[in-house]
Parts: sequence; structure tokens; C-alpha cells
Amino acid sequence: MGRRPARDIPASAVNLRIFFLALGMVASGMNSLVVAGLLPEIARALGTTEAAVGVSVSVLAFTYALTAPFIPIAFARFSRRTIAIGAMIIFLIGVVLSAFAWDIWSFYAARAIVALGTAAYTAQAIAAAIEISPPDRKGAAAAWVSMGFAVSMALGVPVGTLLGEAFGYRVAFLLTATIAAVTLLGLVFMRLSVRAARSTLRLQFRPLATVPVLAVMLFTLLYSVSFFIVLTYMFPILELAAEADATMVASALALFGICNVLSMAVGGRLIDRFGSLAVILICVLVMSIATPLLGAPIGTVGAFVAVAAFGLTGSLVGPSTNVLLGRMHPTNPATLVGANMSAVQLGAAAGAAVGAILLTGSGANWIAFTAGFAALLSAVTCGGILIVQKVRRPGEAVTGEVAA
Repeated sequence: MGRRPARDIPASAVNLRIFFLALGMVASGMNSLVVAGLLPEIARALGTTEAAVGVSVSVLAFTYALTAPFIPIAFARFSRRTIAIGAMIIFLIGVVLSAFAWDIWSFYAARAIVALGTAAYTAQAIAAAIEISPPDRKGAAAAWVSMGFAVSMALGVPVGTLLGEAFGYRVAFLLTATIAAVTLLGLVFMRLSVRAARSTLRLQFRPLATVPVLAVMLFTLLYSVSFFIVLTYMFPILELAAEADATMVASALALFGICNVLSMAVGGRLIDRFGSLAVILICVLVMSIATPLLGAPIGTVGAFVAVAAFGLTGSLVGPSTNVLLGRMHPTNPATLVGANMSAVQLGAAAGAAVGAILLTGSGANWIAFTAGFAALLSAVTCGGILIVQKVRRPGEAVTGEVAA
């Protein structure tokens, strides 16, 4: 079955499909983030330490990073629907095993299974959203699907954490499993009539070795370090910047999540109108200003303003980058989207590691300053890509996108 042109698919059908694709992102986001709020309870139940449970986050991240670029290539002969359904089944199995793990090693194994499902699903969901949408709505579609992760951060994770504290951590995982099951039913009955174009393995791998794609991956790595180093160490950063207590940090994280959702809701239109690279460049420039401000004693109001700016801009970089990569490799955009998500995971792991070193040796303010420097480097990288695209295609608008 070949691709069905986006213009031949009714808008209502596209919107419903994007809803279910985004719902799967809500499930994957909750699953990835809810562990942080339930570390003590999981550790007690498994008879281990909180640090040991924390390692499960690294297990998930590294499994994701190592497998995400290769899954779209290995299964390119199958339709997006088939891969997404298989991925959601694997994810669902992993989440249920996480809920009923009997020791830390079975928990690690369950988290690795979850990572496989998440890595396979995320790239297919974003690629499918881009492909089934008309040309002037691709940015909006990518943003709406990505907003599933933002919704999980703003609403799903707090609700899951509260349920876990009230009824046990297994309930939080089972809530995630329920959302995944609903997503699975939607995928089965809604039918994503999209298949990656037939291609050889050599042609699928070739874009990963091109200079423009490698430059985008470098940008993603730098941006992810900046984004996740702040998100991971928000508590000590705000404690220093505004003498924050736990209530203020929770409020700041809620504000961050709300700004994520708002950004995704309107940001897709900006991508479609001004182009991916233009939006990315503005976002990371704002990040390069907002993040180092958090390293200074700016008070409560200043801290909330900086967090809001960070949330509004940082979350929009992901869908913008995915649209850009999708147009660089239109035959199978999931290949580059998967590789990009690996770069995100590696950047997150690097940011967490660097942040731990800085927190111990230099202080929380240097975490914020480092985030600002990484954001500035990512802006320089993005600017370089934009200039190269302008020079290579002088007769076209400076959107930084490769024609599909």
C-alpha cells in the first residue's frame, strides 16, 4: 500500500488520528517522568535504595538512545500503523511488568522493554503526523503530537504521583497502562494509512552521514544539555535564585508545564509560517538569556518569569527540529526523527551528569550558567545551518527547510 496524499484525507480523520498519536505520547511521557516522584516508595517495595531505582532512568534513556535510530530502518517495510501498534503493545507489556516487578533487576528489565516500545512509537507517531497532514499544517501536527509529552508533564505526572502516594506506585503505572491501552485501541480502529517509501538499507542510512543532518544532531545534543540540565536541577537552582522551598518549586514546575502546553498549542502555526530553523533560532536565543538568569539572585518574580520564558521556548524546539528533519528525508522521516530522539536522550544524560558534577563542586548557579552557554552554542550551530541553507538556495526564502 502506498502513501495516501494528505489532501485526500478528511480533516476530521486527520485530527482524530493525531489525537490518538498524541495520547500515546502522554502515556510515554508519564511513564518516563513519574518514577522521579515515586522513588522512595518504589525503593521500599523492591527492597533497595533510591539511588538504585534512579539508575532505572539511565537504563531507559540509554536503551532508547541506542535503539531509536535503527528501529525505523529495520522495520521500514511495514506501515506506520503496524509499527506503532507493535510498539504500543511492547510499551504496554513493559509498563505492566514495571508495576509488578519483584526486585530491582526485574524492574530494570521492565524499563528496558518500555524504552524499546517508546523508541519505536515516538518516531513513528511524529513521522505519521507529519505525513498525513497537508503541507501548510505539518508544523502544527508535529507540535500537537509532541504536546502529548507536555500534557503528561503538566497534568499526568502530578496526578500519577498523587495516585501513587495515595494508593501505591503500582497504581501510577497502571494508570499509564490504561492510557496506553486506549491509544492501542485507537490505533487499531483509526488506521494510519501511511507507509514509508520503499528503499534499501543503504539509502536509509545515507542521510545519517550527511553534513546537514549531523549538524542538526549536534544542535539537538547541545540544546538537550541546556534544557535537561535546568529541568533536572530546578530545585537547587531556584533555591539559590529565589530562596525557593518545595511549594515554590512545585509551582514553578507547574508553570513550566503549562507554558509547554501553550507553546505547543500555538507554536505549530509559527513553524508553518516562518519555517523550522527561524523558530528554533529564536527559541534557543531566548533560552540562552533565560537560563543563566536563573543563576543570579533574581527573586521570586524574576525566577517565575525566567521559568516561563524557558518553558515557552524550550519545548517548541523539539517539534520544529522534527519537521525540519522530516523534510530532509521525506522517504522515511522516522529514520531521522528516531536519530534525533537519540540525541535528545544522550543530551539529557550528559546534562544530568554535568549538573551533578557542577552541583557538587561549583554550586547550582554554575548549572544555570552552563545551560546558558550550551544554549548559546546551539544557537550558533543553528545559525550556521541557516546560513548554509541560504547560500545553497539563494533564490528561496530563508526557512532552513529542505523541500519535501
